Amino acid sequence: ALLTQKNPPTLPDLITKYYLPSLSQSQPLTPPPLWVESLLREGDALVMLDGFDELAEGQRQRASHWISQQMQEFPRSTFIVTSRPAGYQDYVAKRPTAPLFVQKFSPDQQKKFVERWYLCQERCARSENQFAQAEIAATQKAQNLLVQLTDPNRPELHEMAENPLLLNMLATFHRFDPGVELPKRRVELYKGICKLQLDDRPRARGIAMLLSLEKSLSVLQWLALAMVNANCPTITRSQIIRLLQKHVILQQEEIDPTAFLQQMVQISELLVEREINEFEFPHLSFQGYFAASRLEQQGNQALSLVQQNWDKTWWRETILLYTAQLSPRLLTQVISEACTLGKEAAQLAYDCLREYRNPEKLDSILAQELAALTGNVQH
Repeated sequence: ALLTQKNPPTLPDLITKYYLPSLSQSQPLTPPPLWVESLLREGDALVMLDGFDELAEGQRQRASHWISQQMQEFPRSTFIVTSRPAGYQDYVAKRPTAPLFVQKFSPDQQKKFVERWYLCQERCARSENQFAQAEIAATQKAQNLLVQLTDPNRPELHEMAENPLLLNMLATFHRFDPGVELPKRRVELYKGICKLQLDDRPRARGIAMLLSLEKSLSVLQWLALAMVNANCPTITRSQIIRLLQKHVILQQEEIDPTAFLQQMVQISELLVEREINEFEFPHLSFQGYFAASRLEQQGNQALSLVQQNWDKTWWRETILLYTAQLSPRLLTQVISEACTLGKEAAQLAYDCLREYRNPEKLDSILAQELAALTGNVQH
């Protein structure tokens, strides 16, 4: 919000007045005058601006101009701006000079990630003099997970494991119950993670949640769809409390919205406080999943809403995860209509088809038409 206001702070002011004070409240940092500006001008600073795509769509263009202005003002310093490709399309100012794309995890990288992830988890769960046992447990559990990830009969897991976020979720899901088969689809993985965070883990720790799993999900789904509708990836404390106060479940159960928010942040971690009094879902894909689950319950009303917003980039994740939950008949209807809206719309329809992972249940002629229209070749 600071970068998109009428008179945004300069980069030195942003760091000095907003970023550094947020690092420690008990021991506030007080740099010498012009210290930050000197670092930037001498080229001794690395400036990392993460999540450009997580700005609301209407804010990205103005933010892009601010970022480019700072790069021109401090050309000797190195700037890194991260964004998902769809959001980066809204970077309308002069772009950074070296665009780089995150590659998929190779099988070797997946193996290293799983082994190190499990070693870290098992060490954290034990005292220092039990590190030997931690290494044994980590090796066994990592191997068990890798066997599933490399199973030739589970190609859907191969694709999910190429994505660092999804691989982390697969590992989290597996660690809680190694004997359970990993989910086949992304939407099922999110569903499993939500159950883990809202029910299984709190119960294992003896924590009583204010609402049941189903009711907590209902509130989060409703909140997520409201945020997607408003193109609002981040929401302030006052805004979220006002919304929660209106929810019928919290009213009927006489639950304090502030207490519910606190549990979602501190226990389930399905809402996070990135900045003081500013909340969001841990990743835009979680917001998309919750919003999609809400839509899935709304029948024809949801179909109409999805069609109206098909061309909006901030709806992409919601649409992908919504169509993944449809019956083959409804999915065929949705993507058939999307094909008439042009190549970009057809590309999203094709991606929905890939997300669905049940192409054998769909019209094969439709799938071929989509592939031809988008220039994709199915294997």
